[in-house]
Amino acid sequence: PERGRASLFPPALRAGDSVGSRNSTRKRMLYRRSAPCVSGKDRLTMLKSYAFTNPTKIVFGNSEINRLPQLMRELGGTRPLIVTDPGIAATGLLEKICLILENAGLPALTYDRVHADPDTQNIEEIHETAEAGKCDLIIGVGGGSSLDAAKGVSLLGTNQGRLQDFGGLNKVKKKGLPLIAIPTTAGTGSEVTSFIVLSDLEAGIKFTISSDLIVPDIALLDPEITLT
Repeated sequence: PERGRASLFPPALRAGDSVGSRNSTRKRMLYRRSAPCVSGKDRLTMLKSYAFTNPTKIVFGNSEINRLPQLMRELGGTRPLIVTDPGIAATGLLEKICLILENAGLPALTYDRVHADPDTQNIEEIHETAEAGKCDLIIGVGGGSSLDAAKGVSLLGTNQGRLQDFGGLNKVKKKGLPLIAIPTTAGTGSEVTSFIVLSDLEAGIKFTISSDLIVPDIALLDPEITLT
């Protein structure tokens, strides 16, 4: 091969080699690096310090939606509110989840009018539904909008004030109500993030709430509910 370029074949496997030559080359390095060599000292200076926190329990597998009652009980919830959007409700998935919970003795309240781009008024309305029903656990079902709305409702369940008061970094004072996130898309990753993106219609702006205290407790990933 050209100098400085890696061969498509390791030296031990080049066409035309005899068995003996292949065996003898096994003691040599099999792969030739195309990148320039970097000294040990330089490698150390290239390393970046970072911290990684992932407090969400991830439950994955086909038909794992049927474990929802068990997961609820792990979090101490008995009176759930399911937060979703009209599209999910129309597929029959909301009805299926309600039936799973009802059969386990855990009847749920539902809110299926999350906006495609959730705003503070929308989430405050859902919060009022949760308070009226004395809900002690929130279940978000859907894409990023529904999951962000569920995070906002969880937050308001334990923190006094308006959502706008928590805009920015680490302004949330208390962990929210127990929260289970059930994504139906593979895109936003909201089921494991510490962010909520909201619109303030009165001010005409979008803002973000960022805090480890709003990360979902459990992300329930069931590939079967993503099928169309």
